[in-house]
Amino acid sequence: MQAEIDAMPEPPGFLIVDTLQRGLSGDENSAEAMNGFVAALDTLRQRYHCTCLVIHHPSKATPGEPRGHSALKGAIDTMATLEAREGGVIVLINSKQRGGDTARPLAFGFRTVELPPAWSDEDGNPSESAVLAPCDLPNAPARPEKGLGDKQRLALSILKRIVAEHERNLLQAGRDAKAAKVELSTWRAATKEEAGVDTRNFSKLVRRIEDRGLIAIDGAFVSLILASSASSASFDAGDAGSRFASSASHAFRRDAGDAIPDAEADAGENYEEF
Repeated sequence: MQAEIDAMPEPPGFLIVDTLQRGLSGDENSAEAMNGFVAALDTLRQRYHCTCLVIHHPSKATPGEPRGHSALKGAIDTMATLEAREGGVIVLINSKQRGGDTARPLAFGFRTVELPPAWSDEDGNPSESAVLAPCDLPNAPARPEKGLGDKQRLALSILKRIVAEHERNLLQAGRDAKAAKVELSTWRAATKEEAGVDTRNFSKLVRRIEDRGLIAIDGAFVSLILASSASSASFDAGDAGSRFASSASHAFRRDAGDAIPDAEADAGENYEEF
């Protein structure tokens, strides 16, 4: 990789690793593997005086935290997380900023745009696509899930993600996002795979969440009670280009010559969360 970069006409100013797992040699939960990954990024950053941005997945057990060994978060200068909210809204949260205050959250939603004539179909009909445009931040989510067990909260989080995916698909198709429903079988399968919930206990788990007034069961389908809170987001197409957000990422940025502090490499630091 370094030889390929050296062969470029000019050194890069910005390197993207997509994703961490694909660029990592070893187990992401291993301190040795993660410290090696961070050291490799520092080598590239110091050699080319560039910023390195790493796209990574959040922890399923602790949403909002990076997956894998804590040495990763200890080395991060800037961490940004994308959260899917109801109504197809995506919120960008600056959850860590070394040496300064975190930035305010930004919200984006999908907007349909017509592509240039060169992208028209064979009959000359214009083609459409979807872009992310800035929109109003949704209201801070209520926390009626307080009091649920770990498995129940995780199952609810999984359902919210699935509903958000359904809502985005409906919005891109020009349909009402409020119509998003999820089959119970889909939720059950995802909960088993991602949270390790025994399917024999799924009905009891669902009843517990339903009793809290968080979901509504309609035959073989489930929907979120609070799903309408963010669906009224408004879009400002005029400045969409100037405020466009990129993918969820974990960015590394240090001055040339900086080393990773031993304490951070070993266990990470408890930074204030956004």
